[in-house]
Amino acid sequence: MVRDVLEIAPGVKMLHGVENECNIYLVEGSRRALIIDTGLGTVDLKPDVEAVTNLPYDVVATHGHADHAGGNMFFPKVYMSADAAEDADAFLDTGKILMGEGPWSVAKEYAAAHTYEKVFVDDGHCFDLGGKTVEVVSCPGHAKGCISLIDHEDRILFCGDCMVKVMDILMVTDSSLTIVEFLDSIEKLLAHSDEFDSIWTGHDMQALPVSFLSDVAECARGIVSGERMGESAKLPWVFGDDAYAPRATYGQAAIVYLPEKIR
Repeated sequence: MVRDVLEIAPGVKMLHGVENECNIYLVEGSRRALIIDTGLGTVDLKPDVEAVTNLPYDVVATHGHADHAGGNMFFPKVYMSADAAEDADAFLDTGKILMGEGPWSVAKEYAAAHTYEKVFVDDGHCFDLGGKTVEVVSCPGHAKGCISLIDHEDRILFCGDCMVKVMDILMVTDSSLTIVEFLDSIEKLLAHSDEFDSIWTGHDMQALPVSFLSDVAECARGIVSGERMGESAKLPWVFGDDAYAPRATYGQAAIVYLPEKIR
């Protein structure tokens, strides 16, 4: 196997270890498994998945950014929101620029010869794995096509990049929505907060507490009200060498945003 495997709950595993790639999750029921996100696409995910489960499986992308959906092409069918599909196609065209030369160019060549079926999902769609149900909650913000997934039996929220602690919540991509729209999504997740006990994000290596949601909501409210505008912070390298944006904080949460995309 190329990726490392961490069991985070019975029948729930994280696959990680490829540079610049997101966390990939595997949820197993009695009849099927669900793969959440597919990574960059620079290293084929399929052999790693099939090394850790013997079950038939479905694949779902939390959004269409390259580090989460770049490996979609290795699978015949991937579930995602309609807006995520637009991002996934766009990032295949720009991925070489974002990730540099080398392995990504190989992935692009593979993608050009391998298409996959996109199945669109929205609020309330459920994956029945046999003894486990994983429900989709639409939460646009970081990207227009973001979804989260609630594993009801294990009481886990998988949120992709909708919320991240280790690298801040980035509201600065081309497909990012306004802070007001992002706050609507966080408040929607708060309404579901009695359905999960932990949050696993697209990049944190440890579970976040449910209270993190409240910190994120309060941080976003402060940006909207003007009470918590933050200070200028350097953006990750993929945005360029001299890219900066305001970074607001509250509790455990930090949001990096564009002033012109507050409302």
